[in-house]
Amino acid sequence: MIKNTKELIWKESLALFSEYGYNGVSVKDIANAVGIKDSSIYNHYKGKQEIFDTILSQVSKRLKEANNEYVFPIKATNNKIEHSINIQNLAKKYITLFDFYLNDELAVQFRKMLLIEQYAQFSAAELFNEIFIDMPLKYLTILFTSLIQNGKLIKIDADIMAANFYSPLFLNFFKTDSVNVQSKFIEEKINKHIETFFEVYSNK
Repeated sequence: MIKNTKELIWKESLALFSEYGYNGVSVKDIANAVGIKDSSIYNHYKGKQEIFDTILSQVSKRLKEANNEYVFPIKATNNKIEHSINIQNLAKKYITLFDFYLNDELAVQFRKMLLIEQYAQFSAAELFNEIFIDMPLKYLTILFTSLIQNGKLIKIDADIMAANFYSPLFLNFFKTDSVNVQSKFIEEKINKHIETFFEVYSNK
């Protein structure tokens, strides 16, 4: 639910940037999408770059909150996950998380925008790496280290296990943005991968 004009501006801008790129969108285009005059944009933002920076801040915050909501938050004090984790429940949580990444409108538009802009704006490249590469792999390494130590997963290098888990997911949900593939088909592949992964690596 959109609360105000300022929020509507960055959300409509995100939709445009995800389709045409930052340089392919003018302030006039944004104003037309919002349904206001060009000059009214400047009542809320200094210009297009501030709108772009707001998108980076707002959506990255939303995605980080989703990660904590759908899986398990890391304890900042000791970099550990203090939770009695059931492997079957964990698989379901990750299926739910990646369903969110595939189907949430803002998440999809944000991913597409960063794919375009990572080569043009350093801040976009940094955020792309943080959200879609570094952060997931770091989290998974911590999670799998804990599960290995607790005897719930087989003993192999947690970094390798994290890469084995995440790489097919990364490739599949970005495939939906680059080629004409139905998200439902990708969703089925992702769900199957997650279920199979935990069957294979569980310490039975």
